Amino acid sequence: MNELKIQPKGAKDDFHPHKDNRERNAKVPILKLNATTLNTGHNWRFEASRMGEQQIPENKKIEKEIDGNLRLLAPYPYEELVEDQQDFELGLAVAASACVPALFHPLAISGLFPKLIEDATPEDIRVQLVDGGVHDNQGIEGLTDEKCTLFIISDASGQMQDEADPSTSILSVISRTNSILMDRVREEQIGGLYQNYDPEKAPIAFMHLRRGLSTQVISCLRSQNKQPKELEKEGDPEETSENFGVSHRIQDLLSKVRTDLDSFTEVEAYSLMMDGFQMSAGPIHRLIKNHNLKSNPTSDKDKWKFVDIKAWMSNCAEKSCYVCHLETASHKVFKAFRLSHKATIVTAIIVLGILFGLGTLFKNEIVIFLSQSITVYQLVLFVLLLLIGFIPKISRSVKLFRFLRSPSEYVVRIVFQGVLPAIGSIFVWIHLQIFDRLFIQLGKLKQLGDPPAKSN
Repeated sequence: MNELKIQPKGAKDDFHPHKDNRERNAKVPILKLNATTLNTGHNWRFEASRMGEQQIPENKKIEKEIDGNLRLLAPYPYEELVEDQQDFELGLAVAASACVPALFHPLAISGLFPKLIEDATPEDIRVQLVDGGVHDNQGIEGLTDEKCTLFIISDASGQMQDEADPSTSILSVISRTNSILMDRVREEQIGGLYQNYDPEKAPIAFMHLRRGLSTQVISCLRSQNKQPKELEKEGDPEETSENFGVSHRIQDLLSKVRTDLDSFTEVEAYSLMMDGFQMSAGPIHRLIKNHNLKSNPTSDKDKWKFVDIKAWMSNCAEKSCYVCHLETASHKVFKAFRLSHKATIVTAIIVLGILFGLGTLFKNEIVIFLSQSITVYQLVLFVLLLLIGFIPKISRSVKLFRFLRSPSEYVVRIVFQGVLPAIGSIFVWIHLQIFDRLFIQLGKLKQLGDPPAKSN
């Protein structure tokens, strides 16, 4: 990270963008990689000059009153850190910034800070970092801290979708409440930024996947005829999706495209790129016009491959192949089967054949296994193995178990981060080699056929 500093030509040797950018017409860019600290819940930033949590500015006294958690401040510059962390790698910073909770293990940084409480734990503070979006969902906080005056915000996150009948299972409720929380954080961050400016002249170009779509309002049933009022609109947006060349139906489907770390087909990728390109033209043009900025119009846009999808986005039939592709794009599993009935039938026949063959081959062993009863020894062994997983958590409160913490953690890691992933990797390999390749092939632009004719 410390090798990413930019030294402008002719600038003083101790140039620092935080202090010296204000005097320059051509500002030196500042790289910020956001992560979230599990230890304290704060934003952790990696920069070319330093890394760590941010100190609350003096002009934000209310935040000091509200937030009573510890602050893990690292000194500037990197040369003042402990020797092991002075050459912190860019790749590790990127990994921490993209460490999606529950999908990837948190990235740990050890040896930076002393003990939190002398008798509370035998180790120094071990910083555990996850995705920066957990704390700063839009990445705005880092910009406002730098006193930026112009904002271009591209929000490609999958926004929470409405559900007529939400599931009430435990996992579904946990997932839904987390989505509500993140949606609330997103609204507060964007709304809070706009509150600082006149809405008509705000120095903000904000693009998101539901831009240009109307918000609908549903009235409750009437007591007389049990019929609700007609579906109402809370207000049409200033610029509908048709204004930037995308039909309402297509824009709605694009807003539901999965945002997971996954393979994307040409149809999906080109659609998202073309949508962002056309959508951003209006907000950025207004930003340039309202604030007298210089612009360099793009003249070679026709050379971009994603432009080839434009005809389908503005005029496409409901039952078309293109709409089917975008409907599939909202799903996380079985995407290839949703695009090809032949693949579904062939795969089903192969799987049933394999299961029948295994059942026939190991028929006697299966019968013996199912007929066995569970012994007391097996039950005790299962309970002991289960308790091993709780020792690391118990050891944080009960000193008696602390000497067992490290061995038990190694056992848990071997099982959950070694054995189970190794078994799962077999199925992942099959998916990547067969079904993922099939999905990519089915999503080629040529699979859509001829572009739809323009409507009058």
